[in-house]
Amino acid sequence: MGLFVRIVGMLVAGLVVLLIIAAYWAQDANNLKPELEALIAENSDYQARFNGDLSWQLFPPLRLQVQQLELSREDERIDIRELQLSMDVSAMWEDINQWRVTELQLRDTTRQQGEARSRIESLTVQDFRPGQPAPFSLTGEHLSQADDTPMAAVLEGTFTYHPASANSGQRVVLSDTQVDTAMATGLCQADLAELTSPIKQAPAEREQDLLPLTTLLSYDLTADCQLSALTLGSETFQQSTLSLTNVAGQTNVLLDVKDFLGGTLVADIDIDNTRTPVAWTVVPDMQNVDSQRLLDWTEQNLQWIAPVAFNSTIRMYGNSEQELASSIQATSEFDGGQGQLNIATLKQQLMRIALLLRQTEEVEQWPDVWDYQEFTGRWNVNGPVHDMKFAIDNMSVDANGEYDYLGDAMDMLLNITVHEPPEGSPFDVNPLLQGTPIPVRCTGPSAEPKCRLEEKAVQQLVARALTQGDDSGLRRKLEEKIDEEVPEEYRDAARGLLDLLGRALENN
Repeated sequence: MGLFVRIVGMLVAGLVVLLIIAAYWAQDANNLKPELEALIAENSDYQARFNGDLSWQLFPPLRLQVQQLELSREDERIDIRELQLSMDVSAMWEDINQWRVTELQLRDTTRQQGEARSRIESLTVQDFRPGQPAPFSLTGEHLSQADDTPMAAVLEGTFTYHPASANSGQRVVLSDTQVDTAMATGLCQADLAELTSPIKQAPAEREQDLLPLTTLLSYDLTADCQLSALTLGSETFQQSTLSLTNVAGQTNVLLDVKDFLGGTLVADIDIDNTRTPVAWTVVPDMQNVDSQRLLDWTEQNLQWIAPVAFNSTIRMYGNSEQELASSIQATSEFDGGQGQLNIATLKQQLMRIALLLRQTEEVEQWPDVWDYQEFTGRWNVNGPVHDMKFAIDNMSVDANGEYDYLGDAMDMLLNITVHEPPEGSPFDVNPLLQGTPIPVRCTGPSAEPKCRLEEKAVQQLVARALTQGDDSGLRRKLEEKIDEEVPEEYRDAARGLLDLLGRALENN
């Protein structure tokens, strides 16, 4: 959009050139290049160079054709391979704001600023007059970084251009504009206004920057789009609305997807570009989402069938992936409803514990897929540190550890506790393990982590349970077994033997 505004602004400056052309109509237009270059410089902040042929036609319609025009200022450069302009001669002597361009065509126009590069393959504007709506069509692409994949776009609709004045900058209004990109297709309304002066001085641009702060601090924008297609990863959503505002350096993005993986998604993003570092607040809210489609979409190798609700508040600071990942703070809650969850990996770890007690019958009878009635949880994030608690029927998990977002590597310790099951549930363990947290460590990528018993923690768990004074479920069960099965005169000796074994394990 920034390039579009600049090209339109150059159009108004370029129209002044026609006055001189009229005076030199009998000459070869190429002889006027020095005068035209000087005139463009006087009426804009660009330096111009005509590297190709220049020609015109004075008889109706008035036409100007330019080949190879170069415009530059500071670190910005615009190269126009071909420009054709047709103008209503009857307005020749009127105020410049009343001039009417019957047709403007740009071909193969590029703008380079730093590593960012925009290219207009073609732009056609018809019946243009400042302050009046004019139909247009545009085909182009944009690259934020040299190694990025180009973002191609086709726009067709109506725009109104308002030149800058003493009290306001130039402004472009898009009306009923059809936008077609690889990511989104829809009908949009937009209003882009250049500020007379930036909100504040933007920091020097960096290669890793995610947001163009110079632009966001120099323009106000409001845009609303009704999207008929929104493609995110492997999924395309058919019913979405997108609202974007950037006013006085405060950006808000509101995305409402009506058909998100079988449910709905509302994502509300606030960005304070005036702060240093930039402050982000992201609030996603999912309702009734198909969990299996969600896992497949995020490339997680897990079987889970349920309607999922998820809401979160995420705060981050900075303008690069590294800065955002290291500063993230989030609180999330989810509700997995009633459904099915594959627990084969978890079952393997519980079997290893059961083997230690020579009591594997209960765990062996567990099915690999848990038909659960309730699955809820809460998840807190502080930078790389994660703390998560969730419960699925009679099992609860308390997990904490670290996750490297950019490297996709986790190191999490999960304490898994199986409580007494409801009647008829197959998900039971030996009574000695009921109520006792079982430590399991998971490491590796999030899609396929490797989980194993935390042997040192298991040893300490058993050692504490064998020692008098411990209040774990395992210790209580052992006490009950002694009371039930050991004659009274030997019970103290049995407890003493447990203490002895516990201290031996602690010192091992």
